[in-house]
Amino acid sequence: MSSKITAILIGIASFASADPGMDFPPTTYTQEVKLTFRDAAAAARAQIAIEPLFDGHHRAVSCRWDDNAPSNVETRQRMENSGVRGTWYLNNRHHGSGYAKPGEGYDYLETARGLLQGGNSIGAHSLTHPFLTYFHRNRMFEETAGCRIEWEAALDTPVLSYAFSFIDLRAEPEKEQIQLEMLRTLERAGLYHTAEYLDFFNDLPHEMELSPIMPTENNPVDVFAKAVKWAYDDAQLGKLGPMISNSMHAWYGTKYLEFGFDEFERRLEVMSSLEDVWHCNQNQYGAYRRQFRATTIDTDIDGSTVTVRLERPRLTDLNDATPLTLAVKNVAAEDLLKIDSATAEATPSTKPREGKLLFHVVHDRAQRMPEKIGHVANPENQSDFMVADADFPEIHGGLHAVDGGVTLALQNRSESPLENLRITWRTPLSYKEGVRVEDIGTVEAATGRDFKLSLTPSANDKARIGSAYFVVQADFTQAGKPGRIHFTCNRAAVEPDASWPREGFALLGPIPKEHFDAEALAERIVQDGCPEKLTLNGTEPLVWRSQARDGFIRQDWIDPEYIRTMGTWDAASPGYLLRSKIHSPNVRPVEFICSRPFIGPIILNGQRVTDFKAELKAGDNELVIVYPPDVLRVGGVRLAACFMRLADPATGERYKDINFQPW
Repeated sequence: MSSKITAILIGIASFASADPGMDFPPTTYTQEVKLTFRDAAAAARAQIAIEPLFDGHHRAVSCRWDDNAPSNVETRQRMENSGVRGTWYLNNRHHGSGYAKPGEGYDYLETARGLLQGGNSIGAHSLTHPFLTYFHRNRMFEETAGCRIEWEAALDTPVLSYAFSFIDLRAEPEKEQIQLEMLRTLERAGLYHTAEYLDFFNDLPHEMELSPIMPTENNPVDVFAKAVKWAYDDAQLGKLGPMISNSMHAWYGTKYLEFGFDEFERRLEVMSSLEDVWHCNQNQYGAYRRQFRATTIDTDIDGSTVTVRLERPRLTDLNDATPLTLAVKNVAAEDLLKIDSATAEATPSTKPREGKLLFHVVHDRAQRMPEKIGHVANPENQSDFMVADADFPEIHGGLHAVDGGVTLALQNRSESPLENLRITWRTPLSYKEGVRVEDIGTVEAATGRDFKLSLTPSANDKARIGSAYFVVQADFTQAGKPGRIHFTCNRAAVEPDASWPREGFALLGPIPKEHFDAEALAERIVQDGCPEKLTLNGTEPLVWRSQARDGFIRQDWIDPEYIRTMGTWDAASPGYLLRSKIHSPNVRPVEFICSRPFIGPIILNGQRVTDFKAELKAGDNELVIVYPPDVLRVGGVRLAACFMRLADPATGERYKDINFQPW
């Protein structure tokens, strides 16, 4: 069995033990459906339940493609020819990669619009395709929520699913803490589904709806087919995540993949030949599974009539209008005479199912998806900001963060009222409020209103660092048409003080791999002290630099416990020496929590640190890190920066009364 299949198998047990409870469950509404039977006896026998998949299918089948790639266009056409659907996980409109050849003025919008054809959808893949765990918590929220908002507004199509760039969900120095906070961030952003290997979630409680992915595009079709057969047949996987997802990059026929489109066609044949499967996109699957988990069902019997009451998630929370499928058991087809709802369409399934009758219930007519979606951004956090999106020229507004809260100013300058206004506040982890929903009702024509959310800072001092990104999602109806506007703003950054290492190290390098000998460098430092410069054969001497800004990554986005090295996500990194003067108020034991096991020797006060534990002396301490070269890989934590926490060995908590200064 391939390692990819093994990874999925490992994830099954993990997902089974995870707590599916939701910190911010979707708000719900009550829907009634009446079933009329031949007689009271049939009504009494009937058992009614929600099907795990739409139309009672055995499995769902879909594709999951990352990045703003040109090869997506032909991939989409071949999928449509085979009747296969999928979701395109995109970065921001103007983000290109080497294969995209963006050039000046590059914009992926028209390509993305074409990718929706054939029943496909768009997912979020972060704004700038980072190793997200390198970024501080506030930037994490902007990368995820901002990507969702950008594509919703650009395409007027809702986004609910997320895929992790570089498959970066867990960074070992912070272990499950960073994973939990990533998942909470997605939840706050309104992204509740992901297509990943299930073992990424380990034993963590989470709210995500999951699509297990099959071996990716760099595996031959026989490996893929073997995994598909297992996923199709395995009963436990069918209960936990009944989705079969082809993935991960649509690079067929390019220099980035040894396989051509002929190999992709063979995958499509495997997928399209499966019997009794729901060909859907990932948004549809995620929305259905969220409804399946979050909807409650109750029944009342009155003679030959059964009233079914569904308490199901509101459509604006689901962000996808996929209906629910209900099953009626213990009665014959001729016993069920009529299905009716006063508020929604309820229609019988056309697929025969042994032992049960199926029917589909769409959302109430009052529950409507937006026809147009706008975005009004206030990145400078101007207090008098009042702007209209082009889709809604007569609705002006602005979001503004103030001391202790965030305020939405909204003006309806049209001749029609805003009706059914519902605002959803979304805040980053730097605040405790998370997601808050308010049903406002009506804003009359030619009037304005202000709305405010009071904010409580998080107890996590790390979460407060950086520029906080705030979102208000406003859903409404105007002149009979449903719409949505996202209002956003950025609060000025909270800079890390000297107790955080981000700016507290000097950098010597880059040292090319062919010149880098970690043991020799460590021995030299122990014997002769830290060199003030390093002379290499055929190169200019390297000298120490403070506040290094190598690479393209913005320093103000980096997590405060990361020390910048090469500053990019490149495929290979050189080596470095990192040096800091650490002031401690007293003698104390210290544990170095860092990018293990990739980090090289650590030297404290001229002595090599063993087992990542040592002792700080009172006053100034010299810390030198020998940071070896590495290559890009899944799970790698080496390239752009070095994680470093000086912690109490007894608790693992960082020392907050020390300070770092470049030596």
